[in-house]
Amino acid sequence: MRSVSFLTLMFIATQASAEAPTLGAAAIEGFLQESVPICIAAPAEDCIDAGWNHTDTDADNRLSASELDTVRSAVAEWFAWRREDLTRYEQSVLTVGIGLINAIGVERLVASYDTNGDGWVDRSEALADIVQLDGRPLGEIIVDPNAVDRAALAQRLGALSPILGRLLGQESR
Repeated sequence: MRSVSFLTLMFIATQASAEAPTLGAAAIEGFLQESVPICIAAPAEDCIDAGWNHTDTDADNRLSASELDTVRSAVAEWFAWRREDLTRYEQSVLTVGIGLINAIGVERLVASYDTNGDGWVDRSEALADIVQLDGRPLGEIIVDPNAVDRAALAQRLGALSPILGRLLGQESR
C-alpha cells in the first residue's frame, strides 16, 4: 500500500518557495514542519494530539464544523501552493481526499461523528472508527484493515465509501 510520503512532505515543508503562501497554506506548512517528524515515528496518539491541537483553535477539547472547515480550506490552499512539489501519486491522494471532504461537506461529516448530538466532535467520537491504537505510527494504523473499522467508516460516508476504499487501496465495505 502506497501512502503520501511523510518524508516527501517534510522535504517540501523545508523548501523555500518563490510564491508567497496564503495564511492558511502557511499555517499548514508550519503544522507539517512540527508534526511530520512526530507522525513518522511516534505512536499514533502523539500524531493525533498534534493534529487535534492544531485544529482545536479555541482549546475547548472538541471540534466544531467551523474549525474543521478552516483546516479543510487551509489544506486546499497548501495543496494549491505546493502541488508542483508533490509526486503524481501524492497529488492524486490529496485531490481525492480533498474532493471527498468537499463532497461530503463538513457539516455532514460532523453530524456523522457527533454521536451525543451536541453539535461538536470530541476525541472519542473522532476516533470511533480506529479500533487499535497500539503504539504504531498513525500511517501504519490507517492502512491496517484490522485497526480501522472500515464498515463503520463506510457507513458514515454512504454512497461515497467506494472512493475511500480506492484511496486506501482496498474496497471499503
